[in-house]
Amino acid sequence: MEERWKGKAATPSESHRSSRFPHQSPSNPKRSTRVTGNPREIQFVPPLNEPIAVRHPVSLLAFGLLGRAKFADLKRNNGKIKMNRLAVITMLWTAHIACAQDMPKQSVFGGLENMVLSTGSRRIRLMDQTGEIKWSYPAGNAHDCWMLPNGNVLFADGEIKEVNPETNAIVWQYKSQKTRGGGAFSCQRLPGGLTLVGENSTGRILEIDQDGKIVFQMQVQPYREGDHHNLRMVRKLNNGNYLVCHSGAHVVREHTPQGEVVFEAKVDNIAFSAVRLDNGNTLTGHIDQITEFDPHGKEVWKLSNKEIEGVVIGSMCDVHVLPNGHIAVGVYQAYQEDGRGNGLFEITRDKHLVWRYSNPNEDKNMMGIQVLDATGKPLQGTPLR
Repeated sequence: MEERWKGKAATPSESHRSSRFPHQSPSNPKRSTRVTGNPREIQFVPPLNEPIAVRHPVSLLAFGLLGRAKFADLKRNNGKIKMNRLAVITMLWTAHIACAQDMPKQSVFGGLENMVLSTGSRRIRLMDQTGEIKWSYPAGNAHDCWMLPNGNVLFADGEIKEVNPETNAIVWQYKSQKTRGGGAFSCQRLPGGLTLVGENSTGRILEIDQDGKIVFQMQVQPYREGDHHNLRMVRKLNNGNYLVCHSGAHVVREHTPQGEVVFEAKVDNIAFSAVRLDNGNTLTGHIDQITEFDPHGKEVWKLSNKEIEGVVIGSMCDVHVLPNGHIAVGVYQAYQEDGRGNGLFEITRDKHLVWRYSNPNEDKNMMGIQVLDATGKPLQGTPLR
C-alpha cells in the first residue's frame, strides 16, 4: 500500500458486530431459562444426558474471566448452575465482545485485485481489495468521482470539488449559482486542466479553467429549470463532442459544440451513464439494464439486473469499462430490506461475475465507480467511464 494512504483508514463499522449467543427460550431444546424465587438468580438448566461443557473457545474465555471475578458465584446445586445476575451479564457481554472481534468482516466476494474509488452514502470512499475503507471524504448527493493522475480526487455532489486525500484540503471548487434540482452531478478533468461540468439544475454543459472562469457553456434540451432529472453523466469525447445522459427523457445523445445532435439512443429508464467504446459503440447504464448501442442507435448487447442468477442487483448507475473489456458497475438502492444486495460489482462480457461488494451496514447508495490499480492510481490509458 502506498504511503499516502496510511493513517487514512475509516473506523470499521460497529454494525458488523452481532452476538453468537441468541436469547434461549423453550422453543430452543438446547437450553431453557427460568427465573427462580430469588429474583437475583437466573438458573440455566441443561437438558438430560447433555454434559455440562463449554465447546466454544470464546465461551471458555468468558467463563475463565468470570471465574476470576470476585463477584462471580458459580456452584453446582442439584444439577443446576446458579450464578449472580451481575455475573451472568458480565459473562454474556464478555462473550459478545470476544465473538464480535473474531467474526469475519468480509465484504468483497470473488477476485477483486484492484482498489476502487466510488461514491457512497454521503461520502466519497476508497476501498482496497478486501473492502476495507482506506480513505473517505464527506459529501452530499454524490454522483461522480475521479482519481486524478496527481493523486487528488475530483467529485460531483451538487458542487464540484477537487480534494487532496493526504490533507483533505479542497484545492479547487465550483459552486452552481442555481441549486434547485441538485446543482451539478457530473465532472471530468480534461487535457490541459479544464474541468467539464454537467450542471443538472440549469441543463448546461460547462468547461471551467483553474481560476474558476467559464470558458465554454452550452445548454442542451430537453431541459426544465430546477428539475432533478435534466442531466446525469456528461463526457467530452475525443472528437470534441459531448456525450450527454438526459436522465428524465430516457435518452443518450451526442451533441456537437454547436448543439447539433449526431447520435441518439433511447433507453427504458433513467439514463445515468454513457461511455463511448473504442469500437464506436456506446455503452449506457440505465437502472434496470446496461445496454450497448451501435453508431446507429441499434441495441447490440444488454445486461439486465435480474440476469445473474443468485445475485441481487438494484439500480445500475455508473459504468467503468476496464482495459480487459470487463464492466464495473455502481449500484443505487443496493440492498433489499433483508440485507441482500450488492453496492458494486464487476462482470465479463459473457456475463460472468468477477467480484461483488456487499455490505448493507455501510453505504446503501453507490453510484459513481472508478476501478484503480492495486496501489490506488488510475489505470493506464484514458478511462472509459
